[in-house]
Amino acid sequence: MNNAIIASGANLLLLSSSRNFLLLSGATATAARSTSTFSSFAAFGFSHVSSSPPRPRSVFHDSIHYQNIKQIYNRDDGRLGTTTICNVRTHSSGIDIDDEKEEKKERRRQILKEKKKNKNKKNTKNKKQQDNEMFRAERVVATRACISRSEASTIIKSRKVAYREIDDDSGNPLTPIRTTKLKIPMNAIIYIEGKPLPPIPPSLIVYHKPRNVLSAMDEKHSQTKKHLGMFLPESYKKFGMHPVGRLDYDTSGLILFSRNGDLTQRLLHPKYKIEKEYVATVSGGPVNYDTLKQKLEVDGVETTEGVHHAKLVNVEEINRNESELILKNYLSHKENQGMEERDERIISASKDLDSSDDGPLSNIKLVVQEGKYRMVRRMLANCGHPVLELKRERHGEVYLNDLEIGEFRDCTEDELHWAEGLLR
Repeated sequence: MNNAIIASGANLLLLSSSRNFLLLSGATATAARSTSTFSSFAAFGFSHVSSSPPRPRSVFHDSIHYQNIKQIYNRDDGRLGTTTICNVRTHSSGIDIDDEKEEKKERRRQILKEKKKNKNKKNTKNKKQQDNEMFRAERVVATRACISRSEASTIIKSRKVAYREIDDDSGNPLTPIRTTKLKIPMNAIIYIEGKPLPPIPPSLIVYHKPRNVLSAMDEKHSQTKKHLGMFLPESYKKFGMHPVGRLDYDTSGLILFSRNGDLTQRLLHPKYKIEKEYVATVSGGPVNYDTLKQKLEVDGVETTEGVHHAKLVNVEEINRNESELILKNYLSHKENQGMEERDERIISASKDLDSSDDGPLSNIKLVVQEGKYRMVRRMLANCGHPVLELKRERHGEVYLNDLEIGEFRDCTEDELHWAEGLLR
């Protein structure tokens, strides 16, 4: 049988002598004359018809509107098989169907992006406003007293709980809570058997992390090492307090805790350029201030994580006696921990101490805006000054000051005002 094109109403059937069939149906179909080849099929968007199923692809022509395009082909068992080349709607604009789909996808992406933006604005409302929201009494008592909701419900039903709103200075007597369904603000002053519960913690607190403590809230990373979750009070955990970022295991100093996820994100994301100030005790001999400043601030220091920059604040030399003590503690700690990565330049520094007023160690204070893994240590080591001790003294506008090791403190009003400004 010769190749033929048979038109019947809105349907179009392409037949070939090799028993390959192409069936088209649509609102409109225009047939070319029969030929001995398939060259005329190019008008319909096909370069050829093969005996194997083709890969699905979009087909559209300005003058032909396709509803359904299928190919009938010979199967290995002698029977006929069918595969769908393309399923499209009737289209009269002449626009490529793929382009139209991409435009719709882009419109959907823009709508979802706008919805996400509006949602973020809603979630970043003032934390004080959130604290004033009303919750069921059993939830407030359970959260504030660090007990289960069932225990809170039992205490409330026993008529042992009363409250006063935090801004109530009228001197009125306490309001008893007689039902668990009563709604009160989370920051209300709660009394159980006449004793006030601890107040709700601020949105941001400061902790002086000791050395050899993991910046994690549980033991899943290590069963033997100490972690931050061992030191944070349970009353703070109830409010979702979590560390803002991390400090290396052997780094000490300031680490923030937050109960606001949006604030945490702004304190950590590089695009907000929040400064972090460190003091590093280094070996490697006397530090050339100008050379180090050029490397850190202008040239950048290349590490395995990329090229990093820092702002050099100052350099102070350490006297001989203090240098001896620092080196002794460092080497002793490495031996006790079974670590083998001790820098040979540090070991040689312990042998090079002389009787001069200044020892081989120095304190370098610098500021960075990123928080890559061991970035400060790598930068200074690649500048010829390996780090023995590292301490963070500032995060943004929050300073460690004279906070004792292992102690917490609330942020000051100025510090909270700065942090809340990041959310605007």
